[in-house]
Amino acid sequence: DVFPSSHPIPSEQSIEASELLLDWTKSVSEKTLVIFLLSGGASAMLTLPAPPVTLKDKIITTKLLLESGATIDEVNAVRKHLSLIKGGWLGKRLSRARTINLILSDVVGNKLESIGSGPTVPDPTTFKDAYNILRRYELWDKVP
Repeated sequence: DVFPSSHPIPSEQSIEASELLLDWTKSVSEKTLVIFLLSGGASAMLTLPAPPVTLKDKIITTKLLLESGATIDEVNAVRKHLSLIKGGWLGKRLSRARTINLILSDVVGNKLESIGSGPTVPDPTTFKDAYNILRRYELWDKVP
């Protein structure tokens, strides 16, 4: 299946694609083989804000982080904690299926949890890490 999305800025199409993908995961079983290709740009393309966070909130927060000089690992650490799909959440939904991840890295160090914000791999970061990143770059009072 193909779920069209948008890049580099997430849009309503990104949310629709993410919702369709999560809905599709309900149909997988232990007999299902999922071949998941992940590459740069997936953070924008797989966007599903965790309520009460909105798409606009995520866009503003991401722009502030990028403009602040935060590393991509730091940007993704915050994004994962605002999402229902990043940070391993998609992987949890696919746990019934046999899954092969083909991951093309655009991240220095090739940390799987950072590539595309790690939708299919466990997230080693915490909400406290995300909070500390926002504080470090003096963004806590600026993010929605």
